[in-house]
Amino acid sequence: MGVPPAMPNSLPCNAASLRLGYTLVELLLATLLTLLMMGVVVSVFASIGQSVTDTRALVEIQNQLRSTANRLRQDLEEATAPMRPPLRPEAGQGYFEIIEGPNGVFWTPTGGPASPAWDVPMDSDAAAFDTTAGDNDDILMFTIRSRDEPMVGRWRLPNGTLGTIESREAEVAWFVRGRTLYRRVLLVAPGKFNALDANGDGVVTPAEAGLGGDSVFQWYDVSVRPAASQSGTPGMIANTLGDLTKPEYRYVHQAPAFPYHPHWVANRRTNVLGLPLLAECSAATFFNAWVGGTMPGVSLSLRPGEVLDLWRNPHPWNETDRDTGILAAYAGPRVGEEAILNNVLAFDVKVYDPDAPVVPNAAGDGALVPGDPGYAAALSNSWISRGAYVDLGYGFGIAQSPPPNLPAALVQSLPGLSPFAGPGRYYPVVEPTYDTWSTHYENNWIDVNQNGVRDTGDWGDENRNGLFDEGTNGLDDNGDGVVDDPLEQEAPPPYPHPLRGIKVTIRVFEPDTRQIRQVTIIHHFLSK
Repeated sequence: MGVPPAMPNSLPCNAASLRLGYTLVELLLATLLTLLMMGVVVSVFASIGQSVTDTRALVEIQNQLRSTANRLRQDLEEATAPMRPPLRPEAGQGYFEIIEGPNGVFWTPTGGPASPAWDVPMDSDAAAFDTTAGDNDDILMFTIRSRDEPMVGRWRLPNGTLGTIESREAEVAWFVRGRTLYRRVLLVAPGKFNALDANGDGVVTPAEAGLGGDSVFQWYDVSVRPAASQSGTPGMIANTLGDLTKPEYRYVHQAPAFPYHPHWVANRRTNVLGLPLLAECSAATFFNAWVGGTMPGVSLSLRPGEVLDLWRNPHPWNETDRDTGILAAYAGPRVGEEAILNNVLAFDVKVYDPDAPVVPNAAGDGALVPGDPGYAAALSNSWISRGAYVDLGYGFGIAQSPPPNLPAALVQSLPGLSPFAGPGRYYPVVEPTYDTWSTHYENNWIDVNQNGVRDTGDWGDENRNGLFDEGTNGLDDNGDGVVDDPLEQEAPPPYPHPLRGIKVTIRVFEPDTRQIRQVTIIHHFLSK
């Protein structure tokens, strides 16, 4: 038998068709697809991470805003003064004061630089008024009495070290510098501080307080006022609530000149700094001028080419630090201790005016109140009702730049539309200010208004008879048949009306997301 023939291969071997791996092009494509997928995944996780970060930032700013609002609500609930001016100092009820800042929406600074920065904040991107920024230069000052734990402040111990002091009563000031909201607290502790008076002359000198050239506010968080000792040495006296009823004894009020307004710069119309910061009060240069009787005057000037922009440039002044807003001439050691909220776009304090007109909007399907866009022009329409929260002096502000459609007679009547429509008795010496005031001006035998004459009616309506304390002298000085009527008062309150309630709006932004949040606090003084 022969060998059988070999079986033919059904799949002939072809070296050209044999695949041993991937080509370079395929590898590159696979790598590219992998990178694209990884990029998508990374982008998704980054988006989620950014969303979480933004959410956390918003939650944080909301918590800060809520905490600040709660703190202000508690302060208002603990206010000591009844809202029926004027108050008697001997009653020991403290005070309540609202100052309409000079550079709000309505208040154009007479004699100020020709720059919108002095009126309302600017939007640097659009070169226009910034509608996200509200009224941020109002000031709220009052006395409180804690219902719970006593408040704690700084106190210098006899050995020169730092200690603490407690009190249930305090003087509180809320105000904004740049875009930071501050809450300044000065304890009412006259017994302990006045006990430092070693020689018993009633005045605590810097030496008796152990200041060693420092400011009293560097070492003591106590409400004090400047006074001269028997030897003529400038010193201090700690205030009681009764003392604080008198405006001249309050925190940083100008004691030498009636009506003792707290704005401390030379030009009150261009004062966008509010009250002095603790950093400035703790400076020896500030303290030496203050105990001397007059707080240092400051004139502000804009840096070349800059405007006030609360988003980008809240401190455009040559005289202040660009980051903190502290005046360079009065930079002390206690920086930022009283700051309570950052990135503030508005701190707007309004009072309830029971007679403020409420008018319909242009479409007739809504209502407008003072401060709303279009309100001034709509005043010529029929009024819907009365009663709204308003800025002090809102009617006077509209009358300064009235819409062309308002009749002249209506424009003239605007400052008298309602109890808080006018600018207050002492305007333009001071900005519109609600003050619980004091009765002592009517029985101190001093020509309080310093003009040698009495005033009947509006400020400056003088009959030049040189009377003193004519509102309490038991005589009918103005001949109207009523003895010692309100028109005879030498120094009545700026607004002699009860205050039923206030509304405070606080607006902030979150710097990373640029989102805005706002809270409104409404407080009624029903039992005061």
